Amino acid sequence: FFFFFFFQAEDGIRDAQESRGLGDVYKRQPKKAAAPQGAGNGVYVAKWGSENAEAAKAAFSVCGAITSVQIRRNKFALVFFETAAGAKKAIDTFNGKTVCGSTVTVTPAKTSPKKDAHEGTSVVFVGPYFAESTPRKVLIDLFKSAGKIQKVRTYANHTAFIYYDNAASASKAVKDINGKELNQKTLTVKPSVRSAATDKAKRAHALTMIQVTNWKVAQTGHK
Repeated sequence: FFFFFFFQAEDGIRDAQESRGLGDVYKRQPKKAAAPQGAGNGVYVAKWGSENAEAAKAAFSVCGAITSVQIRRNKFALVFFETAAGAKKAIDTFNGKTVCGSTVTVTPAKTSPKKDAHEGTSVVFVGPYFAESTPRKVLIDLFKSAGKIQKVRTYANHTAFIYYDNAASASKAVKDINGKELNQKTLTVKPSVRSAATDKAKRAHALTMIQVTNWKVAQTGHK
């Protein structure tokens, strides 16, 4: 009796040439990319304590220009520099040292800075806004000083959203109007993740869901 064993190479079907063996097959497998070694420009600051991002920026700015600071659960900080040299200097300077009253451990960050969801937004959140006592025109007159307003949306929970035609106007509104008083109420004005495009997409999705529901009712005859 003769037994034949056929081997299908992992890298595809062999051509007419003679197989060069299992060792050769595995040699020709593409090498896996090395695991990333960290963000390069960032440092992880353990035992940071209760200080805020501004305090971290002030402390670590001696090592180089800082692009981002993130505080996580008031226990550690992530500080990102413009260059890897800044991160290295921060480790050499502050690791094991007392910073803002806490002895910190500073090591290379294994992550990259999160993109700010508000970056480039042309919409600002406003609160509190009481439509019952403050006419809509008063609100618009206050915020149009920052730029051209495309639309204003107000809500029953005493909040409003101002849609500008560009991001620079939204930034100016936050800078100039946040903390001002309107009808004896101190306003909070901050960037919003909203946009006219996302609002349109949400409305389209809601309309689609209504149409699907109506179709199902028509098919079954039941709500």
